[in-house]
Amino acid sequence: MPEPSSQEHIYGLNKWSDLGYSTIDMLYLRPVRWFHRNIVERLRGPSYPYFHRKFGPVKTIDECEIQDQICFYEAEMAYLREKRVDTMIVEILHDRLTRCVAYEGRIDALDKCAKEKDALFESHANWYQKYGEMGVPHSCIDAYMKQKHLMIWMRRHPEVDLKGWATERDYEHHFNRFTIACNILISIVGGLIVNRSIPILKDKFIRAQLWGYDLNKRNSREIKIAESQSVIAADIFLILMFIMIAIVFSEHLHPQSDFPHNKFIEYLAALLSICCMILLGFADDVLDLRWSVKLLFPLIASLPLLLVYFANYHSITIILPKPVRPILDHQWNLAVFCTNAINILAGINGLEVGQSIVIAISILIFNFIELQVNLMSLQLDMKTSFNNINQCLNSDSHFQSKINFNQHELYCLTLRRLYIHLDDGLSFKHLIEHIPNLE
Repeated sequence: MPEPSSQEHIYGLNKWSDLGYSTIDMLYLRPVRWFHRNIVERLRGPSYPYFHRKFGPVKTIDECEIQDQICFYEAEMAYLREKRVDTMIVEILHDRLTRCVAYEGRIDALDKCAKEKDALFESHANWYQKYGEMGVPHSCIDAYMKQKHLMIWMRRHPEVDLKGWATERDYEHHFNRFTIACNILISIVGGLIVNRSIPILKDKFIRAQLWGYDLNKRNSREIKIAESQSVIAADIFLILMFIMIAIVFSEHLHPQSDFPHNKFIEYLAALLSICCMILLGFADDVLDLRWSVKLLFPLIASLPLLLVYFANYHSITIILPKPVRPILDHQWNLAVFCTNAINILAGINGLEVGQSIVIAISILIFNFIELQVNLMSLQLDMKTSFNNINQCLNSDSHFQSKINFNQHELYCLTLRRLYIHLDDGLSFKHLIEHIPNLE
């Protein structure tokens, strides 16, 4: 009788071992798993992290009492921790997309890294929707008020895709940071070019008899000072502005984008006004015109810009304090005043440039303050008994009692005036889409 082979022997051992394992599993392990799944887990309830078993979650800001400063502090710390976590998630997803593009190559990355790209864009949109447009120094109260007014706006505009809007605004936010960086770089380069070009070209102006004496210094009759040097700075400024316009509108060049023709025409009209003023200023240096003629130059130069504003907005008025509106409620007068207020001081050393620097710094500070304006601007100082801000936001709503209306009429009128000023002010155009139609 032939002996069994080694393979048949191993097969027999595996068969008996499998039978033993299944018997042990049926007698000992399966009852334990059934008892744990059907009895223990049902009695224990949902599982929580370890620290939640003893200590409950921290209260959010809307659950805190008015005088409970400890609750405010805990809610603020929890909000900051959550913001750091969300920021780290965005950074991790950005790192994943960068690694995927580096591994797959830029040609194939569009298809092979689509999952990472969608995850990053969605995370960016969520982060911007929750933490964006509140400025750098903000708290959990600011975030809570933003969500409150955002919910009011969503109820009035249910047709708007909030996720798509947040993605678009997040892209605009990052593109604005890019344009600001380009603007700073171009400004530095322009200053260096002007500083280098004036010593090189001043002899050409002197040979063209465009020179004078510095009357504010002693023994200056022997030194000829080149005049009309502002033409050099103005020409370099125009060239750099042409480059900057190309950068700003580069995001609208692809076929699927709606090109903002009105905004583009405003930029071109502004540059045309600057060109006209440069030409008229150079003509003044060459022909030595009288002041009665030079007063009309800014009005002529501002005509292209005023015509474009009137064509786009059907108005050329600006928001001014109420007492001075009858006197200064004409933008063409403002253009004449601003230009000649600086030009009339050109004969005093340093005063014209110093005045321009002060004006530039004041505009920079004003714009920085206005960038902090957000949905918190709608948080009015109302009484404790009047908590329903929807009655102010809804123009069709009326207060139930005359006493209550007289008590809160000032707040609602303030809110409506705020909307009117935001609608007319050019610095607040980005806030209009957040505010419902009040009128």
